[in-house]
Parts: sequence; structure tokens; C-alpha cells
Amino acid sequence: MGPISVDDDSVAGVLLLERLDPELSLRDLPLEQAVPLLGHMLRRLAVPAPDGFRTTWDEAIELHESLRGRWDAVGRPFPRRVLSTAVRLAEDLAADRPAVLVNRDLYYDHVLRGRREPWLGIDPMVLVGSIEYQTGQLLWTRYDDMAATGRLRWCLDALIDAAGMDRQRAYSWAVLRCVDYWLWGLRVGFTEDPVRCERILEELL
Repeated sequence: MGPISVDDDSVAGVLLLERLDPELSLRDLPLEQAVPLLGHMLRRLAVPAPDGFRTTWDEAIELHESLRGRWDAVGRPFPRRVLSTAVRLAEDLAADRPAVLVNRDLYYDHVLRGRREPWLGIDPMVLVGSIEYQTGQLLWTRYDDMAATGRLRWCLDALIDAAGMDRQRAYSWAVLRCVDYWLWGLRVGFTEDPVRCERILEELL
């Protein structure tokens, strides 16, 4: 028996299997609720993964090779010691190869109120590797809330505890991805997110 659909558009080739509430996401919850929920979700999704997907160590290898050139290209926006730390972390993380499913775009706006379960993720982007890869994005996407309450480190530690992450790996990926996103944001003309990444790194390094 095939899936029971909520709605469909056969001409467009679209099938709606489940309806979620687009007006209520984890961004609407206080951090002390939203962060542990995301941690539990990351761990639940971390099932053994098949071959054929891009990996977190692929990401780390690419960053190890590209960070210095990208830093030069956007005018060396942060101290060389920060760059050197990121390059070293990328080298370390490239050798770290757990093989579980990682949703590389799981963050607060992509977890909506559901009916089958209270909260469900949408629009997954699959990697294989370390779930700790997601720590950076889960900091910068609600950094303003964390900064307003002085709870950035609390949020990172709560995420680590809820997801059962390796603490050192989680901090390493948070630093590396913030450096990566800072450089990418400057290249494409972002103004606010590079500042958020700068402030996160000031707290973590």
C-alpha cells in the first residue's frame, strides 16, 4: 500500500504527505526549550548512513585547503591566529570519521509544529559524518537571543548534552564553521552574520 496523501497536484508532480504549521517553529520557543529539542532531534537522526553522500570530513578537507586563500581574498578580516586555529581544527576534523546521518541544514526555522509528532524537521540536506558539524549554525542562527541573555556557552553545552555529542569535537566544529561562514558571508555581501560569527568566536576562543 502506498502512502496516504493529504493533498496532491498530479500535473506538477507534487504529493503532500504531511501538513505542518508554517507559523510555529522552534524559533518561537525560548532557548532553554528549543536548544535541547534540537539536540535530541540531531541524535535521533544520527542513524548509520550508507555510502554515496558527501561527508563532514570532505567538508573539513576542503576548508583546510581553502581557508587561507579565502581569508586573503576578503581582506584578512580577522587575526592570523584565528585563521591558524581554524586551519588546524580542519586538519584534525578531516581525520575524524564517524559515519552517521547529519542534517546539515537543521536549525530553528526548519523545525515546525506537527501533528504526528510535536516537532518535525523540514528541507533536509544530508551529510554523513559527525553530528557535531551542526553546532556552529545552531549558534549563529539565534545568536542575538543568546547574546541578549549571555547564554551562548550555556546553549552550546545544552546542545552537546541533549545530543550526546563529543564536547571537544562540538567546540571544534563550532569554531571552524563560524570562521567558514564569516568568510563566505563577507564574500557575498552579508553585513550582520559576519559580525555574529566574530562575536561567537570571541567567546569561544
